Amino acid sequence: MNKVGTEPLNQVSGRKVVVVEDEEIVREVICASLELDGHQVFEAEDGLAGLALIKNELPDLILSDIDMPGMNGIDLFEAVRAPDSGLKLTPFVFLSGKLDGGDAIAHLNGGADGCFSKPISMSLLRAHINSILAASARNREYTVEKLDRVANALPADLAHNNGSNSFRISSIDEYTAAIFRAVREQCQSNNSDRIEAVTFSSFVLREIEAVQEVMGEFRSELLTLWLVFTVAKAEFEKRPCFVTDLYVGADAAKTTVNSRINALLDRGVFHKSTYAGDARRFCITLNKEYEPIFSKFLDGSYARFQALGSQNQ
Repeated sequence: MNKVGTEPLNQVSGRKVVVVEDEEIVREVICASLELDGHQVFEAEDGLAGLALIKNELPDLILSDIDMPGMNGIDLFEAVRAPDSGLKLTPFVFLSGKLDGGDAIAHLNGGADGCFSKPISMSLLRAHINSILAASARNREYTVEKLDRVANALPADLAHNNGSNSFRISSIDEYTAAIFRAVREQCQSNNSDRIEAVTFSSFVLREIEAVQEVMGEFRSELLTLWLVFTVAKAEFEKRPCFVTDLYVGADAAKTTVNSRINALLDRGVFHKSTYAGDARRFCITLNKEYEPIFSKFLDGSYARFQALGSQNQ
């Protein structure tokens, strides 16, 4: 039975660990011990070689000595934690043969995920590394669960593979990038369609008003068409259309406008509701059942309008 707060080893085995240590014997012992837990272990003898290895392998954890020739462990840590490294969330554990309590506290407060003095208790080091990897696994699963909620609301082409054995942050970055691309493309597509609908509705309304000027009055058919397109245009622009706006905008008597609105309400073209921001005001929207009919009419009219424009070019 597992003790409270522990994870079975098979849930964290198989992770990538990079060991950076200039003492060959120490490095070999650490690598052999970590391999016993099923991890993929990669080794480097100094900071520069370690950094290149880290960038290439994108490990789940880095274990590094502090005192090394060339690039030491502190410099390596700072390179990994740099904002543009793409590695700043990778757990980093220090080893050192010259470490007192104050140094360990400083390293931990500086962002290290562990700090061990040599000679090392391998059983404690392995347990600590497995604990970190288990926490990383939980964090990743939690993150993917939240991202899935977003992805489920987006197009189906966001299929992704959650079966990877790697928990490196780059997979999360790629997943979020795919979601952001889909959101942006969806918004751009919706925005483009909305702009075309608003533009065409504005054109129709201008033509209705032009016909009304020629005829000298707002005949019943023109008033109906004006009311429908005015309400639809407000919806395309994502703003409320108040009954009072229709009274003011229509070049007709209030009683005539009101009678025509009521007729459209009775026919199921319009829906009337109180405004959320002011219960004394009433909004008119297209009825949900009528929206597909109007959309089909609008698409057909716009297509004919475009075709006519192409012929005249």
